[in-house]
Amino acid sequence: MIALSFPRSHALRGHLALASFCWLLGGAVAGGACAAGGAPSSSGSSVGTGFATSSGVGGGDDFIDSACATSSDEAKNIPLDLYIMFDKSGSMAGPKWLYSTAALQAFFESPANAGVGMALRFFPDGGCDGAQCSVSACATPKVALGYLTELSAPTDTHEQLLLDAFIDVVPSGGTPLSVALDGAIGWAKGVLAKEPGHKTVIVLVTDGEPTDCNKSGAALVAAAKAAHDQAGILTFAVGLDGSSKTLLDQLAVAGGTEAGILVKTENGQAELVSALEGIRDKQVACDYAIPKSTTGEAVDTSRVNVIYYPGNGTGKHVLGEVLTAAECGDKAAWHYDSLSDPKKIIFCPAACKAVQADGTAKITIVLGCGTVPA
Repeated sequence: MIALSFPRSHALRGHLALASFCWLLGGAVAGGACAAGGAPSSSGSSVGTGFATSSGVGGGDDFIDSACATSSDEAKNIPLDLYIMFDKSGSMAGPKWLYSTAALQAFFESPANAGVGMALRFFPDGGCDGAQCSVSACATPKVALGYLTELSAPTDTHEQLLLDAFIDVVPSGGTPLSVALDGAIGWAKGVLAKEPGHKTVIVLVTDGEPTDCNKSGAALVAAAKAAHDQAGILTFAVGLDGSSKTLLDQLAVAGGTEAGILVKTENGQAELVSALEGIRDKQVACDYAIPKSTTGEAVDTSRVNVIYYPGNGTGKHVLGEVLTAAECGDKAAWHYDSLSDPKKIIFCPAACKAVQADGTAKITIVLGCGTVPA
């Protein structure tokens, strides 16, 4: 059995009581534990919309116990790599540029980013523009991927590179959104080719609709959808004043991130920092690497179980498995990233939301016992 606690630097704010978790799942736990506010029963039955409970790993009456469980290496969060594609078109000049660049720099300086990978690219700039419409140029970051620490610049050399990237950058030119997004997708695919166990996320920050290269909003949406459906690449669409909320939403939905994020100028710096922090926090708690067996044999992915221990000490909850993300619905469940070649354990939205709200939660992954279905 392996225990996984959230890294201190990624501790997520908030606390989830058992009653709230049961409310989220839409029903009472078997034996009335939710209604009574007590610990879950040890029946091992399915609860609500696919949430199973038991009294503890190793218990003789537990359906996940020492008779089947095997040891394994410590589980780890999936490494998170962000590609921030940042609009420096002429319409960004003035207050928008001042508050947005200040927000980005404040975000880079946050100790909560420790362990997060970041790369940065401006557009239009150096071939990633309306003159050349070069996807390969857009796929080449100004600051290459590196991982931040809890230290501050200049000791954190990657943070210093990100901060220095803004020196002498002046807004100018049009808005080649199509090649900017295509380039970011190409970058993300390149990272995944080298590190298939990573999670790549595109953060597209812009203040307008496409004015150069391919101006079709439908083409943008199709590109984001293909990247998400075929490679699991997420696209967050962050719009400053002048953006189309409709297009932002379409991009976000196609890119697997639910809705666009619109930032208003009057409180822009704080709103943009909050948006960036929210993007980071939505990713760090809900994807996990499949642990390796410490005994050396290949992991049987039909014998993997995920257990959530709430931070308030109210027992143990076994998250059932669904086969695909499409089967999640409102189930507090999980699925693999691939049926044929799984490398990641991914929480369904309901389970993810609950765990993210519980900053002191513990996630345990048990190998060797038959997987509990949702």
